[in-house]
Amino acid sequence: MQISNKTQLSNVTTNEKQLELLKNETYNAQIKSRISENEAVVQIKGKDFNVKFEETIPKENRVSVQISDMDGGEIKVKTITTTAPDLPSNPSSEKMIEDMSISEKSKNELRMATAILGKKTTINRDTLVQLNTFLENETGTIEEKLVSLRALASKNLEISAVNLRSIHAAVNGEPLNDIITKIANVIDPNFQKNVSKNQVEHHNPVYALKNETSSKQNNALTKLISELSSAMETEEDIQKGIELLRTKLNENPRISKEHIKSITQAIQDSEKLQSIAKTKIMDVLTNIKLDDLQEAATELNKVKDQIKQEPNLQKAIQTVKETIINNPKMPPEVVKQVEQAVREATISQRLGQESAGREKLVQAVTKAEQEITAQQSKPAATGQSKAVQDQLTQTKDQIKQEPNLQKAIQTVKETIINNPKMPPEVVKQVEQAVREATISQRLGQESAGREKLVQALTRAEQEVTAQQSKPIATDKAVQNQLTQTKDQIKQEPNLQKAIQTVKETIINNPKMPPEVVKQVEQAVREATISQRLGQESAGREKLVQALTRAEQEVTAQQAKPIATDKAVQNQLTQTKDQIKQEPNL
Repeated sequence: MQISNKTQLSNVTTNEKQLELLKNETYNAQIKSRISENEAVVQIKGKDFNVKFEETIPKENRVSVQISDMDGGEIKVKTITTTAPDLPSNPSSEKMIEDMSISEKSKNELRMATAILGKKTTINRDTLVQLNTFLENETGTIEEKLVSLRALASKNLEISAVNLRSIHAAVNGEPLNDIITKIANVIDPNFQKNVSKNQVEHHNPVYALKNETSSKQNNALTKLISELSSAMETEEDIQKGIELLRTKLNENPRISKEHIKSITQAIQDSEKLQSIAKTKIMDVLTNIKLDDLQEAATELNKVKDQIKQEPNLQKAIQTVKETIINNPKMPPEVVKQVEQAVREATISQRLGQESAGREKLVQAVTKAEQEITAQQSKPAATGQSKAVQDQLTQTKDQIKQEPNLQKAIQTVKETIINNPKMPPEVVKQVEQAVREATISQRLGQESAGREKLVQALTRAEQEVTAQQSKPIATDKAVQNQLTQTKDQIKQEPNLQKAIQTVKETIINNPKMPPEVVKQVEQAVREATISQRLGQESAGREKLVQALTRAEQEVTAQQAKPIATDKAVQNQLTQTKDQIKQEPNL
């Protein structure tokens, strides 16, 4: 009896070291034994801890607790109540909840969920459907699910099936090394990560002889599981640990399918969480880049105004050096072209051509503005779209390995129907096809059901492809400015004033596309030469022709195909191919 007590105490101590609790974090706990009115042994994520409650121990065995203090090796916790009787749900969502065809119990759970998410989260009908599916179908108690929602809200993650399931697995699921250890214990009941009780028992020679044969049979596999468990605990790079697991699972046929399935599910949950983290990081980096570009554009506009107002060209050049060339936040390509303009302006100053030097500076700063504006308007791939691509690739691998089409259909729901990046019209028709395919399956018409899914995905592909032929929105401001300037030139009898108008409204306009500015600059140079030769009519014609060509180019942009959403197209194609190949509807 004494040995047993020591072993139990040893296990509690060892487990405390294996799972690090964090102060102020909330955990789901199961009360295993009550030592006193406010002291108990609780289990958190499969680990046992001696804790002291700030108040009386709750009557329930399953509770949510928050770590309030960990000083001196003593863990103090307080109970977190998950019910919210006085906390109203979002008023805008209340009517939608009432209109839903679900039980009163489900409505109350939805109200608690929306109250946790708070006013910062936009609640619509699709969001409520996602939440209701999560609350009804996900494993665990309602308290555990609400704790997962708190974690989701605290990380400012969007409400989606993937995020809900991944966060729930991270908050309430068991660590990957624990799953491996449990599998080892199923294979060999005598397996222990740290030798304790078995050491005492194996001193008995009769016991050792009795179990020698079975131990030899399981020894190699037990050793493998032990090595994998230790590797996952010590490996700092989670991706390397996952690749090691995959390699070992493929190399060792002795691990049963059930155990492989448990490990694979844990790996998938881990990768989903990594994808979520990557999304947040890339979003932050993208926002920082856009903020820097905006700051640079503002600074360039300010410097350009200073150059125009500064009568002393030398001071204007110095201002450009201090605010642009020596500014570490300026993009390198901007600094390079402004440096060239400063050198040319300095030469012009020495030759006594201050007006020409000032014009070179203004033109260089204007070009820099135009380039930065163009960068801001580019539909650059954001961190979120990269995360979606990663998720689509991961789903593709899952579908390739999944022989059961019913599970493949579930994957279609998660990656297409529940994917917020999918166009609404695609989601709508795939939803209809899934409903029809499910009915066909129940009637034993698997071929017809499969055909419905394939047809829906084919139509969706065609619609996404058709988006390429739709014209993009014309920049009305640019088009209107070109037309207006051209009309002014035709009416202006003084060619010099016409040239000046073109410079102010087109060449020095930061919103003009660089290719438009380039060809208009060439026309201005030719018109200036024509003016000096007394050929004003020819000079005016060159300006009008250049502006007309610019108008035509801007208009032609409408006919250019927009970039296809490759992630959406690829997902639809690979899902359709998977459906065709899978014999099980």
